[in-house]
Order: sequence, then C-alpha cells, then structure tokens
Amino acid sequence: MLCAVAQDANNRLYLLAFGIVDSENHDSWKYFMSKLKKTIGEVEDLVFVSDRHASITHALETIFPDAYLGACYHHISMNVVAKFKTDHFHVLMYNVAYAFRKSEFHAHFEKIKSKEPTIANPRRYNIMTSNYAESFINKTQDARSFPITTFVEFIHFTLQFWFCDRRETSEKTTTTLAPTYEKDLVDIVEKTRFLIPYAIGRHDFHVLDGEMNGEVDLLNKTCTCGVFQLIGISCVHVLSGSLKRGVNFYSLCSDYYKIETWMSSYTESIYPTGNEEESSVPYDIITIKVRTLTQKNPVDCPKKKQGRPKKKCHPSNGEKMVVERKCSICGGLGHNRATCKVRV
Repeated sequence: MLCAVAQDANNRLYLLAFGIVDSENHDSWKYFMSKLKKTIGEVEDLVFVSDRHASITHALETIFPDAYLGACYHHISMNVVAKFKTDHFHVLMYNVAYAFRKSEFHAHFEKIKSKEPTIANPRRYNIMTSNYAESFINKTQDARSFPITTFVEFIHFTLQFWFCDRRETSEKTTTTLAPTYEKDLVDIVEKTRFLIPYAIGRHDFHVLDGEMNGEVDLLNKTCTCGVFQLIGISCVHVLSGSLKRGVNFYSLCSDYYKIETWMSSYTESIYPTGNEEESSVPYDIITIKVRTLTQKNPVDCPKKKQGRPKKKCHPSNGEKMVVERKCSICGGLGHNRATCKVRV
C-alpha cells in the first residue's frame, strides 16, 4: 500500500491518497504520484518527507519537479546507528543531529537576510519524519489479511469515522487555535516570563534567552532563531516582543493552525459506497483491459517470493521490532504463564 499522509491543524493524521500496487517500483510510484497531482493540483512550496527510496525520488522528479524532497530524520538516524556500532558514535550522532536541526533554522534565516531564494527549504511545519505515513500503515496492519475489497472498505470506514468525529470536535472548540497548538502556545507564553526584550525600533526587538537569543521583526514576521519562519507559529522571542508592544500574538500565527482551518478540513462527509449494483463505474474503468505480463521478470519488478506472503512490514535498517509475550497456557498476548489468570 502506497499512501500520502499530511497532518491537519490539530496535528492529527490526514490521509490524502492511498493506492494498492504490486510492489514499490518506478511505475507504481509514478502512477500513484500522477493520481495525487490530479487530486491536489499545483501547490506552491510543496514538501515531501519520506525515506530515501529510489522510486519515490524518481517519481517526484517526473511528476512534481518543483517540489522539495526531504529525507526522513528518523530513518537517517536509524541507518547511522545500525552502521556505526560504537556507543561513543551514537552519542556523537545524536548531538550532531540536534545541532543540525538548530543550524537548519539559522541557515534558513541567513538566506532571508541575504535575500536569496528559499524555495529549496520551504516551510514544512516541523514535519521532520515520515512517521505519519508509518502510523497510518500500522493502523491498517491487521486488515491486510482481508480480501482487497474488504481492506479498502476498512480504510473507507476508518476515514468516515475520523471525519465525522473530528468535525464534531472542531465545532465544539472555542479556542483561536486548534487544541494541540493552543496548548503549545500557552506553554510558550509561560516561558516568556523569563525573557528580556530590548526594543530596537517600533517593530524590532532583541530578545535575550541565555542561549540562542533572537532578533525579532514583528512587521515582517521574522526571528533570527528561524523557528517562526519554518513552523509558522510564534516562538518565545516573537511572543516576548509582541507582549511588550501589546500586539495580538494570535495574529502572528499562521492561519494553518487556526480553528477555522481545522473545521474546513472536515467540512465534507464521507458516505458509504452503497450496493455494487447501484454504483456508477467510470467508462474508462469498465473498458480497461488487464493483460498478462509479457515477460517472466519485467524490468524493475522483483521476483515473486514463494510461500505465504508476509503481513508485517520489513523493519527498516536499525529498527528494533518489539514482540509481545504469548502465554503458553491460554495463548493470549501481553502476559506469560506466571501471570495468567486462566487456570486449567
């Protein structure tokens, strides 16, 4: 299953598209990306974050040539840990990775100051990994053993429930931002009590925090820490300056996090598909001809393995698989015979 997953204004999974193909190859990813482009259209400063699969890169270069492709931070760290086994290197790697995330913010702001184009590093709202896609794949893990039509119905029902539940929740919310980011903003406001903003001009401040510090421009909505530009929500430096001038800090946050955006994401309802006899099938689907493979092993298509197909995903390089305990008495998961409550 191939899928494209985003996050909504409340930091929840939002499935854009999914497809079921024979394998991850150039043709399947190009087909999936072409259908995705028909769905979302041309999006300015579009960012894809994924593992470094060659077929994904090839498909994006062909279908989304102007989009930016970011490597998943989590996959990179696991690959490095798996390749370099020493504990000293692991500590060094995590320190470098932490410094890299900070330096990325600084590098972005340096481009802004020098007025260089920043199309290669657009805002990605703090999405550093492909965990959202992995989470949705795990959600459908048990349903993969179903027939394909039942599997698709499971996904359909899941989205139907999500849309209805989140629409009702968003309509009852009275905060300015979605609940997740409203809480984050409250925590950031609490941290501003310990900062000292020094005014440079009417809209400019130099805010001391004892570590990175920050030069804030409220008019142009920038801060030298880079967080404000990349994430789109006020950092501690911006909030400190806005409170000094009495500026409504909600106005400085991106519209992406506001409750109206969250509500608009779930305006439409997902209805059941109905009976097969009553469905309207497009003409191109009715007339499509599915041909058999002309080659035994076509190019870019792996050989089919013998035996029962695996239901679980292959672990990534360096990923540790957690196996639940299985009781030898009742066969249940999560406990052993010593703690089993079933007595024979």
